[in-house]
Amino acid sequence: MITLTKRRLNFTGKFKIKNPEVIYRNTDVNGNPTFDSRQIAGEFYRVFPANEHEVNYIEGLAHQSDKFAPAEGNGILVRTALIDILSHNA
Repeated sequence: MITLTKRRLNFTGKFKIKNPEVIYRNTDVNGNPTFDSRQIAGEFYRVFPANEHEVNYIEGLAHQSDKFAPAEGNGILVRTALIDILSHNA
């Protein structure tokens, strides 16, 4: 008999950041991508996905809306509500 187990998304090592500075993608008049940094309002977690399930969850989020690349340091910035909801659905 096969037993399926539910894998939890813990994002261990996450920490909260308020109004972070992120890398933002724009397009110039010729249609070429340009990148700059800007501060965005809100509370975010800096997360470090540790397994396939966490990576898949992050991939499903909308870039430059739900998740951002930090202007400095490692990890991925994700809106706190999107991580907090995982603990309520566990």
